[in-house]
Amino acid sequence: MSIHELLNDSVLEDDIQFPYPLSSGWQQPQRVFLTGSTGFLGVYLLAELLRQTTAKIHCLVRAENPAAGLIRIRTQMNFYQLWQEDFVERIIVEIGDLALSQLGMSAANFNNLSAQIDVIYHNGAQVNAMYPYSRLRACNVGGTREILRLAGMHHTKVINFISTLTVFFSDQYLGQIVPENNYATLDGGLRGGYKQSKWVAESLIRHARERGLPAIIYRPGRILGDRHTGIIERLSDLLGNLLQGCIQLRQFPVVDTQINFAPVDYVSHAIVYLGQQFHSLGNNFHLCNPESISWNALWEIIKSLGYTIEEVSFADWSKAIAQQVKTGADRELFLILHHLLRSPIYLFSPKPIFSTEQTASALQNARVSCPRVDRDLMSIYLDYFRGARGEQYA
Repeated sequence: MSIHELLNDSVLEDDIQFPYPLSSGWQQPQRVFLTGSTGFLGVYLLAELLRQTTAKIHCLVRAENPAAGLIRIRTQMNFYQLWQEDFVERIIVEIGDLALSQLGMSAANFNNLSAQIDVIYHNGAQVNAMYPYSRLRACNVGGTREILRLAGMHHTKVINFISTLTVFFSDQYLGQIVPENNYATLDGGLRGGYKQSKWVAESLIRHARERGLPAIIYRPGRILGDRHTGIIERLSDLLGNLLQGCIQLRQFPVVDTQINFAPVDYVSHAIVYLGQQFHSLGNNFHLCNPESISWNALWEIIKSLGYTIEEVSFADWSKAIAQQVKTGADRELFLILHHLLRSPIYLFSPKPIFSTEQTASALQNARVSCPRVDRDLMSIYLDYFRGARGEQYA
């Protein structure tokens, strides 16, 4: 997708305006609208909203009917050990689709929803590192436009927009420190449809801010499982796949890079807390780990937990991955690693350095902090991987 086309898509229509006063209940909402509630971060955001507020949570779900939508939510929350039966009383399923006009709702339902809700958490997006921008545009860009339209009707709603640090993953930011309140400048180095779609969506939020919307932007980095359970859906994360693949191979490649990730419970808790603070309005927050760890130090921790892992050259390790695709027992895992490692953009690529000073300051009174990547945290993740993979992971 050309820069010109992306810039055109980032223009906010003139009829999306925010002329009404801010909802009086945004800090102590009675009703919250949440998108993406069946995704990894989404189920944790839903759980945190249920814990940190007394609101009813309207969840946008693609399903045949509300009962089927609730089953989807319950199934995902059960998988992550988050479900409680009393949640049923406070979850309201809104059948719809981010990729459609008015979120796939009738004009009356869209209007009624806007009149009821006090605040919006827009987390929903189509996430696929292999898809071009054209396949993600309707959901990730068009959906954000419809959310902005919803926010401006009846009364102005604070939008808590979940963006991504990867909007800065272009050549001009390599090695630079990126402060939280900066916006990414678009250049030809921003490759990948997902990153491009999130850059356009964040730009729409930025233009809405200029029209008076007090939106809050959150930019998570890589997110791994809950620090207490380690649960993560199989094959859903490159780093998780990479760790499992290396352990199954009993070898890891020599790479000079830094690894950064944060547990999902930290990210979700921080977002919901910050979303209720007056000083958050109009600000951006980087929800990554304040302390990166070197690739080699990460494997020293893993070896200290009793895993026998040999350090090999990247070339030899890549050959071993390719061989596993042909003959290995876990072909699906190694096929994913093989395809991603052929891409010029993957986990080992150089990246910017992201400031978290503003985020840390805003969270000082929240009693929530991102844990360091240490032996205790890695033990939880690896114990979960071992339980999920059985004999292949021994």
